[in-house]
Amino acid sequence: MTTRARRRRGASPSTPVSPSQSAPDVAATVPPPAAGASPPPPPPPPSTLTWSAAVWRVFAAATAVKLLLVPAYRSTDYDVHVHWLALTRSLPLDQWYTDASSPWALDYPPLFAFASRGLAALAAPVDGGSLVRLGGPPPSADAAVLFMRASVMAADVVLAAGLSRLLTALVPARRVGAPTALAAAAAVLLHPGLLLVDHIHFQYNGLPLGVLLWALAFAAEGAPVSAAVAAACAFNLKHTLLPAALPLAAHLLTAGLRGDGVDGSLRGRAAHLGGIVFSGVDALLLPWVPFLVGAHGPAAAAPIFARLAPTGRGLLHSYWAANAWAVATAADVAACAAARSVATARVGAAVTHALPAPVAAAVATAAATCAAAASGGAAAPTAGVVGVARPWALLPPLTPALSTAAVVVAAAPCLGALTAAGWGRGGSAASARRLPGAVGAAGLAAFVFGWHVHEKAILLPSVALAVATAVTVARAEGADADAAVDAAADADVSDDGAPTAAAAAAAAAARPPPAHARAECRAYVWVALAGHWALLPLLPGPAEAAVKLCAVFGYAVAVLPRLWALGGGGGGATVAVVAYTAGLLGVEAYAGVGGGHARLWGDRYPFVPLLLVSVYAAVGVGAAFATLLWQDLCGEEEEEGGGGGEASLVDGGRAKED
Repeated sequence: MTTRARRRRGASPSTPVSPSQSAPDVAATVPPPAAGASPPPPPPPPSTLTWSAAVWRVFAAATAVKLLLVPAYRSTDYDVHVHWLALTRSLPLDQWYTDASSPWALDYPPLFAFASRGLAALAAPVDGGSLVRLGGPPPSADAAVLFMRASVMAADVVLAAGLSRLLTALVPARRVGAPTALAAAAAVLLHPGLLLVDHIHFQYNGLPLGVLLWALAFAAEGAPVSAAVAAACAFNLKHTLLPAALPLAAHLLTAGLRGDGVDGSLRGRAAHLGGIVFSGVDALLLPWVPFLVGAHGPAAAAPIFARLAPTGRGLLHSYWAANAWAVATAADVAACAAARSVATARVGAAVTHALPAPVAAAVATAAATCAAAASGGAAAPTAGVVGVARPWALLPPLTPALSTAAVVVAAAPCLGALTAAGWGRGGSAASARRLPGAVGAAGLAAFVFGWHVHEKAILLPSVALAVATAVTVARAEGADADAAVDAAADADVSDDGAPTAAAAAAAAAARPPPAHARAECRAYVWVALAGHWALLPLLPGPAEAAVKLCAVFGYAVAVLPRLWALGGGGGGATVAVVAYTAGLLGVEAYAGVGGGHARLWGDRYPFVPLLLVSVYAAVGVGAAFATLLWQDLCGEEEEEGGGGGEASLVDGGRAKED
């Protein structure tokens, strides 16, 4: 005979349970008390860290790793940024975006140009002023290189601070153990994409991405005006972050129209929305003002826009980004090669005569079209150069307008899901919790369908999804702890006070994360496999081979199995990931550090290795995009505050706004 003893947290004391305890541990914390004996002492509280402490500890370790990379390979992007220091210090403002004395033209937005001007002032005394001397080769002295490398590391302070602020806003740190907090911080601060692109190849992605994280943090804190200003600053630092404007605008407009936290009258909501819009637009335009009030007036904006959006550079970058257009171009190249082979004596007249007449005619037409395209004097898409105007001989031509429309259409489902969350029971706080994943989805849409996408543009969706999955892991640990505490408090107990088997089982049953969070975990597995691996050709030298392989595959081994399990990938999906990973290793052995292509073909077909990497990586990136798209269009979704422990996980944060 058993009786049910319902105890609510706060109504009577219950045994605290560590977030890392498993089901048997939970049952063990509620032993049957002996007759007349005092209850056992509670176990010690879990070891926790504040998010700030976790982030800055990982930041210190990451900086130590980056210092070891100072002598590593530097791409021509190092020369570019050094030239920008000299240009902004030596030339008047109205010549920054018109100077053509160097191939390294300034093609970042105005706020980054002003940041370069400020850095130039600090660089002037270094190495006898070589960093700010316009003209001549870029300096390679140790002092100059160390200064530039250190400036990238210093910019990462903004990334770390934004990450700390965002994690603090989204997940109460008291519910997360120290190991999980450190792992969540490391998933972003030791991100292999940032490590390879910023601290070896050489760029400043940590700064604009850090400002973007600040915008997401302000949104999570219920400060939409600050979020709009921070987002505008991020876009003025690097315009390739503009895909994030779509989900941010959806969230901010929802917050303004709802008027959460302000006067609920129509006038109050209108004033609130107007303040958000005015602040964002004002912050977006302010860095442009010095250029527009000069001698050329508003006409000065034209050369800036021409630098920021060089549509004439063609659909593809010299090294194809791993997106839909890489697959389409490879298919077009393969179709042309097949058609020309069938239509010539290399295959033989017998094959041509064996084809049905309509098929033979179509092959002949295709071969003629391909031959005309090849003889037109334009560079082939496999030439590895920028500016291929028409990379397709057989497929219909694509314009920048069509490519942009494809991006908007592809991002629409995630924007709809985000807006629905904002208008749901959770309000703008629920929308803010989904914002990092929505930024990742919009970034993937732009990467997959954008015009002249660089391979490094994968950093926006990758870092955004890394943040979203880190939050999911931290919330899952908090959900496990809450489920254990609730099960212990609500346990079925027998007459002698011992928990029943049903109570022990209930203690082990923590609710899974929400469906959208599980989809983000699965999508990030694909991005971290394919997108990060596609960055390896940026570091072509053998000296960096071990570093880049350890960074990408070490991160994958350390992070992805946990995310895949948390994402609930089924048997078929797991087989697909394992098979894809095996194929990826095979392609790397042939086209990458394994050197298989060079051993087989020597110097022939030099673009084939890059083509293989781009196309195979595009399959993985496409799987990530399809995962998120399916969830937004067809996936079942729990109400915010329902499944996955959402209600219990935010009650110490912004839940009061729900």
